[in-house]
Amino acid sequence: MSGTISRRQLIRLIGGGALGLALSSRLPAKVQGSAATCFSPNVYLRIDASGQVLFWVKKAEMGQQIHTAIAAIVIDELGADPNSLQLRQAPTQAQFDEISTGGSFAIPAFWTHHRPLLAAAREMLETAAAKRWQVDPAELHSAEGWVCHRPSGRRLAFAELVADAARLTPPEHPRLREQADWRQIGRAAGRRDAADIVSGKLIYGADMRLPGLRFAAIAKSPSFAGKVVGYQRDAALAVGGVEQVVATEEWVAVVARNSWAAFRGRDQLQVKWQPTSAGSALTDQRIMADLKQTLSGDGHRVRQNGLSLQGEEIEILDCRYQMPMAQHAALEPVNATALVADGRCTLWAPVQTATALQQEVARMLDLAADKVTVHTTALGGSFGRKLERGFALEAAQIAAQVEGPVQLIYTREDDMTQGGVRPPSCHHLRFQIQRKSGRIGLTHRYAVASPFAQQDPSQLAHRGFDWTGALGSGDIPYAFDHLEVTQREGAQTPIPLNWWRGTFRNHHAFASECALDELAEQLGEDPLALRLRLLSEDVRAETFPQEISHLQVARLRAVLQSVAEAIDYAAKRPPGRAVGVACHAYSDVGTYVAHALEVSVREQHLRIHRVVAAVDCGIAVNPDAIRAQMEGAVIFGLSSALWGEVSIEDGAIRTANFDRCRLLRLNQAPPTEVLIVASELAPGGMGEPPLPSVTPALLNAIARAGGPRIRELPVGSRLALESA
Repeated sequence: MSGTISRRQLIRLIGGGALGLALSSRLPAKVQGSAATCFSPNVYLRIDASGQVLFWVKKAEMGQQIHTAIAAIVIDELGADPNSLQLRQAPTQAQFDEISTGGSFAIPAFWTHHRPLLAAAREMLETAAAKRWQVDPAELHSAEGWVCHRPSGRRLAFAELVADAARLTPPEHPRLREQADWRQIGRAAGRRDAADIVSGKLIYGADMRLPGLRFAAIAKSPSFAGKVVGYQRDAALAVGGVEQVVATEEWVAVVARNSWAAFRGRDQLQVKWQPTSAGSALTDQRIMADLKQTLSGDGHRVRQNGLSLQGEEIEILDCRYQMPMAQHAALEPVNATALVADGRCTLWAPVQTATALQQEVARMLDLAADKVTVHTTALGGSFGRKLERGFALEAAQIAAQVEGPVQLIYTREDDMTQGGVRPPSCHHLRFQIQRKSGRIGLTHRYAVASPFAQQDPSQLAHRGFDWTGALGSGDIPYAFDHLEVTQREGAQTPIPLNWWRGTFRNHHAFASECALDELAEQLGEDPLALRLRLLSEDVRAETFPQEISHLQVARLRAVLQSVAEAIDYAAKRPPGRAVGVACHAYSDVGTYVAHALEVSVREQHLRIHRVVAAVDCGIAVNPDAIRAQMEGAVIFGLSSALWGEVSIEDGAIRTANFDRCRLLRLNQAPPTEVLIVASELAPGGMGEPPLPSVTPALLNAIARAGGPRIRELPVGSRLALESA
């Protein structure tokens, strides 16, 4: 396709899918075929007459290697040839239902809901072969794209069975394959898309190129909720390559023939802003101070069990912790490409929630939802940042006023100053200790800033509180004699908030796991021994949105004991050097993680010598990807614990680039050992669970090494990090 293609031709191409699927790995021409020559027993799977297997994936690839894991399951359950399998990212079309990625549910959900579909397809192919050979289907086995008859050694390729299998009815209760039949699941395979990444073939959002593409740069108020009151349109249009200026009350965009011209044109706009009184006066200190004030009020009772301890002999231990806002700091700034023409809108964007974007664009442009198509590109990291969709809505809004497709690109500074940040929280944990009886009670009151209050207030109206704020607070796994957990939500703030990798579980693990070490010190017990003592039985805890979640405490004990043994927890160490531990049960997705960190502290200097992490995530679909997630979480978690905060002055975010949003450097990264617990249980999620216990393990190690007990992050405000 050349740059001279007409607008009408462009619309026809997109309607026919030629460009709509450009973001996926390119499929050989032989995969295209009529329904008569294809076997498609469900909306996700298609096998053509040449034996090529196409599988539509609804989950976004954002570095977590989800496509590699899904490919392994497809190959093993279907019996497909790995070299014949093509994965494609599903667009927002009715047959695919909702398309969204988040919460680390991708693999658990795929394992539960898609394996039976694949098993049914395999049985249909085997039934077709059995009928042709007049043999018992139980004598057949599928592998590498062939159906084999074990007694005779005969075999038929999938390609030879497509027509016959297409005439069959899918079985209602297909037989899932046994672990002995797996060839891909459990094998430490490299990334399936590695070659495409290093060769530049994998399509990220900013890689999208369409005939006649224009580029847009956007100017937004430096202080939140500011309004446009004036700008220099003519000055922007005078820049070479600039073609158009599009403005709303909230922003002004410059459209140009290339991105450089768009950014230069934006610089000439000289936009005048009318800040709001609430937005312009905000600072990060004020936001946290306001949040602290809400702790004393009534809140939503998340969990309560056991009677409060009474009596004069009760000791009280009060622990207060606070976690500040933080950047997501994904490597790829947000971007989106949009085309609005002939009553349709098509978008290509690195988003986690394509269906929600489709619906929002439809409402904004007054279109039917089926007139809006969203194609999810590969995401260059997200950590929750691309749960937001505002940037893609802006691209669609600009495209509605421009002839042809438009790509909106944020600079790094745009991304960090205009995107949502991790919500702050503050915590008050009060332990009641009755030494004679050995009974312990815990009251945990906390206040969170609510993303739902900004993004979907109906969630608060429905439940009465932000249920995501309770994740990780209600399912405390320790067997306290009395436990009471109460949540408060802070006042609304114009600073945009967004969920951050690990959700509010990071906040609650930070507070509760650090407080547990303080409790151990008060009791004169070893922190590891105290944890193991309190992890005495499986408990049922209230969590949301699942009303009752079963915590398998034995699995949490096992990962905790694994890291302790691997790091030689009991070994004697020189003064100023110690090991800290922490663990977390990510009950939503059935994953259990523990961390042990060995550090030394000397004269306000910190050195992290070693990290050991253990995970029980059920069946390890791809151990290599699991190890990568665990190692990445150590870097991500340590970076956040050490330096993660957002500076806000006069209502504007000043933490605008990596000079102020520090990340762990190569020479500072500690040696990390990852232990994967063998299991035959269903796979759990792995994107978010590795993170919550990193920060408390670090802080506990610092305190045990003779450093300060840090209750307010970041650590870097108290200690300077040395090279590992």
